[in-house]
Amino acid sequence: AAAGEAGMEILSFPDWRTARRSISSLKRRYRTGDVLERADFALVRSLLEHHPDRDSKVGQGVTAIKLDRSLHEDASDCFWVIRVDGTAEDFSANKCFRQLQF
Repeated sequence: AAAGEAGMEILSFPDWRTARRSISSLKRRYRTGDVLERADFALVRSLLEHHPDRDSKVGQGVTAIKLDRSLHEDASDCFWVIRVDGTAEDFSANKCFRQLQF
């Protein structure tokens, strides 16, 4: 499956470097504040499964993921989960990739 197709998962890539390039490319297609489209949501949501704080990031469930500014010092663009209860929290794709071993 090509990157961005429905059902694409992070572990579908041949290795973590290819997956990381795909996520970087995906981020460049969105503007700050944009909510990810369905196929991109599925891919980034599968990446979130590898976050060391996955349970607290996901909470009761995720309804959307958007690209927005980090609250950290560098204020770089990062992904934000939008939970079913309406709360939102940023998460680091880098932390997810550090957990991947493929």
